[in-house]
This record gives sequence, structure tokens and C-alpha cells, in this order.
Amino acid sequence: MKRTKIAEGIWKDASGLSGVVKARGIQRERRFPLGTSLRTIQDWRERERLAIKDQRPRAKRGTFAQDIDRYLDTLGDRPRRKKERTQQLAWWAQRFGRLRRDEIDAPMIRAALVELRETRSASTCNKYRIALSHLWHTLDGRDARNPLRDVKAFDEPEPEPRNLPPDLVTRILDAMRDNGQGLKGQRRARGSKTKARFRVMATTGLAPASIMRLTPADLHLDAQAIYVRRRQKGKGAAGGLVPIRAEAVAAFRAFIAVDAFGPWSTHSARMVWKRACVAVARQQTTTEEERRLLICARPYDLRHTFGTFLLERTGSLETTRELLQQRSLKTTKRYIRAAIPAHLRAAIERTEPAGKPADTQNATGQQGTLLDIPPGSDRVH
Repeated sequence: MKRTKIAEGIWKDASGLSGVVKARGIQRERRFPLGTSLRTIQDWRERERLAIKDQRPRAKRGTFAQDIDRYLDTLGDRPRRKKERTQQLAWWAQRFGRLRRDEIDAPMIRAALVELRETRSASTCNKYRIALSHLWHTLDGRDARNPLRDVKAFDEPEPEPRNLPPDLVTRILDAMRDNGQGLKGQRRARGSKTKARFRVMATTGLAPASIMRLTPADLHLDAQAIYVRRRQKGKGAAGGLVPIRAEAVAAFRAFIAVDAFGPWSTHSARMVWKRACVAVARQQTTTEEERRLLICARPYDLRHTFGTFLLERTGSLETTRELLQQRSLKTTKRYIRAAIPAHLRAAIERTEPAGKPADTQNATGQQGTLLDIPPGSDRVH
């Protein structure tokens, strides 16, 4: 029976619809009657994907090196994570590879991490620790013995703010080509998908992974809202409708016009971003401070910039957390280190001498551009 693909993992034939999901080398399929909404099938696919990932392989006795191989097999559907963990666990295998895992205890792990700390940063050492802990959790379950519980993480230095001035964001986006990259022997596409994706990220604060998972059915632009699915990374908030500003609506219309839906190469996108930053840095109007920011600017800083904007305009950390689709306020606080809450700014303004003209610049010292809304408004659309 001939069937037609109508969306990612969703097929249609004469008798109904099929939802297909594959993760960790396991494939599942379910039939749905004709007329079933795509949202219903997509939600089923998401639940099944998470259920497959929660399945743990049966424990086997063997060396720690063999346990590493079994753990890496569970990351088959996450190539980037598998590549990262392969490198980290190779370091652990050099020390404990011939031992059985039940012979490895907390003092041994702690001593190895102290040795690693002599040449690596605290952040890197903590990532190696997390990789080892996740191996235990995956193979044995979270309630089983895990010596990493008795190994404290290293104290990390206070992270620097990662937000960018709004007008600098605008200049970076403007420096990108309006035409997309063409294949060899073909003309360039009329619109740049990468530029459209970055503009959506700048005006919504969505993570790249969330943008990749958007479908046309998720965009309710007339109602100024989008449906954001639960993030697979970390402990992101559950999916749901999220309101967006009018500026984001315009960004999404450009996104639709160039058909920027679906996954993309984050490496290629970073190259486009880096070239645009270099172009802006070479402009005569660029200040030394802006050049310093451009040297280390990264695409994900757009999410930090939007989070800073939200807190300054709403004055609510909880509202900022919800709009950034994060579960923990601790995570949100990392994104808004450069933000000055509205109530603190208002308190300082009340101390100014009467009659002094108000400064219309935003907290970053730049005129409002990409994220600007009328002064005095604290409502996020």
C-alpha cells in the first residue's frame, strides 16, 4: 500500500495515518485513523521517544571498559553527545578500564579528578565527573549505588554575562547575506534560512534545538503565540503555548517564506555568525568595546540577550523563566547576569534630582533597536 510522508515521522495511506519514532536503535509505529490531528501524533511520538530513552540495558558483569561501550551504545541517537562522552570516558578508561565497576570507589574518583584539575579548568573537570555519573545512572538506575554522590564538584568561577547590546545584534544580523547558500553550479537561494533562524532566536529567545523542532502547525501568528515542545536537553520545561511579540511574528513570517523548518548544521550556522561578526568588527563605526564583544560572541548569546531584555522589561524572574522555557530559576539566573530589574532601576530613578531629563537609552547603554518597546511599558507580548 503506497503511503506519503506528510511530516517528520508521520505517514499517510488510504486507510489512515502512521506515526513512527526511532531512538537508540529501537523503532515503534502506531496507526491513527484519518482525520487525527498532527499535534496528537507528534505528542505520541514525543512520549514514545522519551519512553525508549528511559529504558535501561540489562546490567552485565565485566570490566569498566566494557561498561563504557554499553553506555555509549545507548547514545546512538545522540551523535554529538556520544562524541563528547566518548572523549571524556576515554580518559576514565585509562585509569579504571581493567577494573570492575564495583571496585571503583569515591576516593579513587576524587584522586583522579584532583590530578585532572592540575591541567584542566574546574568546568571541564565537572563535565568529566558528570559523564561518569551519567554512566552509572544509565546502566544501573538513579536509585542504585553511585560513588559520584560522595564526590563533590569543583567550585567554578562566576560566569561572565553573555548578553549583547541590542543594536549590536541588529548590526550582526544585517551583516549576514540576504541570499542563501547555493549548491555547486546553482544560483543562491533567494532567502537565507540561517539569517531567518537567527532572527527568530533573537526575537523569541528560543534555543536552536527548539527552533529545529517547530512545524507550521506550531505557529499561531494571528494570535501572537507559538507551541514550543518539551526540550530533550537537561530539565527543560514541559511544552506549551508561548506568547510572542509583534517583532517575533515578523521574524517568523520571514522564517516561513524561506521554509527554514527542520534541523540544520549548527557548525555552518556558527560560520555564518562568525563571518558577520568579523564584518561588523571591521566597520569604522565599531568601538573597541564592541570589537571585544564580537571576538567572543556566539549565536547562543542571543538567548542570553533576550533573557536580559525580559527581566529588565517585566521585573519578574519567574516570568522570565517561563518565557525562556526553563524549569529552574537557578538556570534562568545564569542567563540574566547583566540585567537590571525594573524595580531597582525605578528605585534609582526616584533618587534623581527633580527636573532632570530621563535617559531614554536601555540598560546596555545603547539605543533600543531589535528588542525595543515603548518606554514605560512592562508588558511582554
